[in-house]
Amino acid sequence: MKFILVYILFPLSILSYGQYSKIDSLTLREFNEKWIEDLLKLDDNEVKLKMIFEKLKVDSIVSRSDTKEKIEVIESDYTSYDTVELAEAIKTTKKCKILFVLNHNQITHLLDLNRFPNYSSVLDYFTSETIEEIQYINKDEALPIFGSRGNCGVVVLKSNDKKLKRLIRKNRKKYNPK
Repeated sequence: MKFILVYILFPLSILSYGQYSKIDSLTLREFNEKWIEDLLKLDDNEVKLKMIFEKLKVDSIVSRSDTKEKIEVIESDYTSYDTVELAEAIKTTKKCKILFVLNHNQITHLLDLNRFPNYSSVLDYFTSETIEEIQYINKDEALPIFGSRGNCGVVVLKSNDKKLKRLIRKNRKKYNPK
């Protein structure tokens, strides 16, 4: 009986370990910086959108808590902490997640499938006709605007499509915060 129990539990423990290593690889700064480099090399917006769509789907298994790291602040002779040093500490963390936002008529929507799972149907509507521009904001510029969420950079999708606006509004109504 013990042999059967071990025979069943051992493969399950290996599978759960595999998921954690997948999350760790997705949150590595080097992995995300390489992905950004590959995105910026592309010229075709349709291909960029497919790449963004896939990244958003894959990143949905990574929660915000998976990217948190402790930043140790050592007390010095000064009574207040230097915000520049703190910003540098945030930029040099090893874990991060690329922030994706949709800018629609000067309203910014966070494209995070963990927080807004209904947005997966909105992603299906992203085409070169509905998304006019794809812009990347590097981590140095994103940190003051988006805070620590932008410590890996921000991909901004710009659109003025009315159907997309209705679809976003419809999906936001479905969302019930916990």
